[in-house]
Amino acid sequence: MEQNYEDNLEEIILGIEEKPKRNDKKIVILIFVLVGIISVLLILSALRSTGQLGPSLPGPVTEHIKLKKVKVDEAKDALLNGEIDMFVGSIDHDDAQELEDNKNFTLYPAVSTMVGFYVNPYPDSKEELNPFSIQKVRYAMQFLLDKQKMVDNLYSGFAQVTQTVPWTEHPSYNQIKKSVESLDISYDEEKALSLIKSGMEEAGAVLESGAWIYNQEPVNIIISYSNWDKSIEIASLLDEALKKAGFMTTLVYSDMEDDDAEPPESYTDAAELKWHISISGWIYYNQSQVLDAAILGSYVSDGWWEYENEDIKKLEEDLSNSKSDKERQNINSELAKKYLEDSTGVWLLAVDSISVARNDIKGLIQDPYVGIGNYTNIREAYIEGKDTLIIGLPSLYREGDSWNHFSVNGINMMYILNSVHDPFSWNKTLSLEEDGFRGSFVVNNKGEDKEISLPADTFFWDSINKKWQPVVDGDRKVITKISYDLSNYLGDSWHYGQEITWADIIFNVARNWDFSLDEEKWRSQGNNQRSEEFDPIIGLRISDQTLEVYLDAWYSGLQDFWVITRLLQRIAPWELYTATDDLVFEQNLYDYHFVDGSDREELNVFNSSHVDNIFKTLENFSFAKIQGMMTLGDDVYAIEDDLGPRVSSLKEWYIPYRHLYISDGPFYINGFNMEEESVDLRAFRDISYPFSKGDWR
Repeated sequence: MEQNYEDNLEEIILGIEEKPKRNDKKIVILIFVLVGIISVLLILSALRSTGQLGPSLPGPVTEHIKLKKVKVDEAKDALLNGEIDMFVGSIDHDDAQELEDNKNFTLYPAVSTMVGFYVNPYPDSKEELNPFSIQKVRYAMQFLLDKQKMVDNLYSGFAQVTQTVPWTEHPSYNQIKKSVESLDISYDEEKALSLIKSGMEEAGAVLESGAWIYNQEPVNIIISYSNWDKSIEIASLLDEALKKAGFMTTLVYSDMEDDDAEPPESYTDAAELKWHISISGWIYYNQSQVLDAAILGSYVSDGWWEYENEDIKKLEEDLSNSKSDKERQNINSELAKKYLEDSTGVWLLAVDSISVARNDIKGLIQDPYVGIGNYTNIREAYIEGKDTLIIGLPSLYREGDSWNHFSVNGINMMYILNSVHDPFSWNKTLSLEEDGFRGSFVVNNKGEDKEISLPADTFFWDSINKKWQPVVDGDRKVITKISYDLSNYLGDSWHYGQEITWADIIFNVARNWDFSLDEEKWRSQGNNQRSEEFDPIIGLRISDQTLEVYLDAWYSGLQDFWVITRLLQRIAPWELYTATDDLVFEQNLYDYHFVDGSDREELNVFNSSHVDNIFKTLENFSFAKIQGMMTLGDDVYAIEDDLGPRVSSLKEWYIPYRHLYISDGPFYINGFNMEEESVDLRAFRDISYPFSKGDWR
């Protein structure tokens, strides 16, 4: 893994001493010269690892990263007493105010969390009135709470009022600004109460002594909330405002930090009316330049009642089929207005996540959208004179959660994985424009016109016969061609030493394409149906070190839309996917992630028994089952003889590291301590790794 100069020095000296001693004086001089050279190399290596030297070795600037769990309410003290060098997550906003004036620290705020609530619009019955089945009552919720007071009191000013996603400071907000501002939504208690009164009376409810009565019973609203973010405080504000509006309320709490706690009431069928309001939100790990209007919605499982607004449904379909940027923007603007008027969800605030770092950490940049979690920061960060950074995270792995190359639980686990893997692309820090990271891409797009000829050696995945088939359709033409340059992957090394090959790339595409078309597979994993992602793809073609993808779809600049880009964001050695897919889909031993109603464990490549089953599967696996996934016409990218050396490398890797989370990025996982709740990362210094200090900037 790392160049061991001391071992090499011994080999060099022994080699010289075995030669005939024709001139002892020259040999002694040569030995001293070699010792001097090696000493210089050792010094340079040490300097490189502490960030005091320019790029001389591949990999990140810092040699060792220790990630440890630090609770949010303990983060400030951990920073002040030197227990951690930086905290990645959102420090408590009151603590952030205190640290803002401390010259030893720098705050890294970024809008990363959208906070709001959604309501249950299930139609009322003759026996029971659901207030949120009434559009006027739902719309009233847009005006009922003083959002600015929440910014000041709950978030110490580190948030902004919002009515929509995107929020006002996002580049996409200008597309919807006119339609949003036409509704003039702001805190207006009088207007809210008037709308509630009108809607409730039209539904047959009566206001008696300040309380709404229906069928001689008070109208009750059940608020489902948890300890996520400021949900407790927001639930209290909603409780107070709704009581003032004449409703009886019931608050139902769920402890999100308790592994044994029951799921929140909002995870039940809306038709059961076990909840009326659920406080929720979204967390962004990354931001896109184009952000469509969006609304919070409830969790829905098979057979559950699901709300539909026909006008909104039509606009959403039109948006996905738009043929130009102008058309897309017009639809998006209209859709934002419809979401607000319908009000099945209410956005409250765009909240800053506030990470903190000591000022002696060099190489960090401010990112207004991602904060300290910017991909480049962990790669470039260092402290002069030290080879280790200690980073606090508010949570790490919880026993029983998934941890595999398909799924992990939690945004903090994603931070770890994005430190050991290089994404194919990313969004530029300020413009949010999609750009290459480990790879690059070129788009050839002809708008609505099919003018791009499909080469004869273009292939599509045949999920019935389980192999790549040529696209044979005469002089077929398509709308869009995207060329992915994979030269910074192919020929480089995975962490365990095996070479990244075309087999790894096309196997990953084939298995995901197959999953999207195989109903039995996607139903087994919680009905995660994804065929629409592959529908536009007519075929793909390999040309030297470029993957060409041909699509019958108009390209709007939304790279995230194209499934191939997303697949390249997370790849792993093909033999690992071979084993884990077999364990999940064929042997039915594990799930890749949490599946409601399943009694199978979630796959964890750090779990020794799970790893044993991975090796057993590989030892007994028939390569013929996957040969078609790595063969395009006459080009065979992996054969049965390739499997043995890869499995041997997996076993050699597992002995010291005790896990099979093998990736391709600047760090590798050196170990995981469940008791201490920490993860140890080490710099990946393989000579094939294409980046070093400064390359990410």
